Amino acid sequence: MYIAPYLGSRRLDKLTPRDARQWLNQLRQVCQCCAQGKDARRPEDKRRCCAVGRCCHRVAAPRTIKDARDTLRAALAHAVTEDELLSRNPAGMVRLPVPRSVKVRPWSVAEACAFLESARVDNDPLYTAFVLMLVLGLRRGEALGLLWSGEGAPFWVTARTASDSTPPNEFATSSSERRSKSLRSSRLVTYAFMLWSGNAR
Repeated sequence: MYIAPYLGSRRLDKLTPRDARQWLNQLRQVCQCCAQGKDARRPEDKRRCCAVGRCCHRVAAPRTIKDARDTLRAALAHAVTEDELLSRNPAGMVRLPVPRSVKVRPWSVAEACAFLESARVDNDPLYTAFVLMLVLGLRRGEALGLLWSGEGAPFWVTARTASDSTPPNEFATSSSERRSKSLRSSRLVTYAFMLWSGNAR
């Protein structure tokens, strides 16, 4: 995704530290939505940026650049020590600047509500995972690694926690509604699984 499009045509024995630096600089400057065709892969009526001439300028994040460099460095280290194809590791000589820590601002309740509603209306296949991460606080790997039953829900979620299949108003903030937070969370999670399994009306 990040290595082959830029370095895939280079001969392994011709790869230099300068090539690796130029590649990393490209990752910092080139819009990855354009380079990987992310917007172009959306349905035609859902395209909203690069595929319709409005580049979103989504360059690779510092952590992504570091992970890409580390992946290349590990592969080249194998070529040096195991396969003896190289005498030195070009990526091992490239140093990255220490990124400045950025304070992350979490979404507000209204923003989370708008995001989930948009995903539901668009029939996003990851809607259920989004609900689990936002409502239950699961990490991405935890949500995607759940055990699934034949009814389209994890073993600890049952349809008995929801009284109907109407989307609940999950994000109301009055004090009276906050008292039933756990029940509403259960209803929203269950509704998400019902959508995932195609049982919601």
